[in-house]
Amino acid sequence: MRILYRFKSETTKIRKWECKSNRWMIIRYEIEKRHHLHEGRSHITATLASTGEALTESSTLKDGDCIILQRLPTPTYLQPYVPKEIEDREEREQARAYAAKMLRQTKTFDNEEDFKLEVMLKAEDYIGNWRRKNRKRPAVHPSVYGDGLPPWYECLHCGAKQDHKTEMCKDQKSTFIPLRKRRAPSGIPSSDLRPATEEEARTVAMRTADGRFVMLKRQIA
Repeated sequence: MRILYRFKSETTKIRKWECKSNRWMIIRYEIEKRHHLHEGRSHITATLASTGEALTESSTLKDGDCIILQRLPTPTYLQPYVPKEIEDREEREQARAYAAKMLRQTKTFDNEEDFKLEVMLKAEDYIGNWRRKNRKRPAVHPSVYGDGLPPWYECLHCGAKQDHKTEMCKDQKSTFIPLRKRRAPSGIPSSDLRPATEEEARTVAMRTADGRFVMLKRQIA
């Protein structure tokens, strides 16, 4: 089955996609993977070009349908969790490929089973080394800090660093998202964004590559 699609920001560029399923849920995953959106930073919503009907998880498409896609950021509170599985899988694939390459160059093996076992063990060593080298926080048990807070702890209500726990904050209605988790995904049409207010820039606004703080227009505070 063939469908046509274009992004909302691209008014003239229409792409074709050959898909095995007519379910929008499956087609969306394939398109997100094709455009590298499946890592958790952003996702897409779609409407039928002919009727303007929004597609849902249970929607089905017909051969030749044209859909309009809109790229949106994945909610920030999900970002730390969604990409982790993919990151771990890719890390292991890279480690196995590197281990296989190095072992082929340095050793000879009598049979393939011995080689696979050696690759598996070597890959685990590489993964451990990479994680230790790239660790951003010290690998210590929370009890090391006693009743205190680690230096990197930030309150998710007011943003105070190493001052008090989130559940003890006096301002329970506010929301604070650490700056490192607020990178704006690329590809969102500028017409869907608005400049952030000073308070939004301090707490929850997305930061673009050129340093501007923006919010989606539908997220009016």
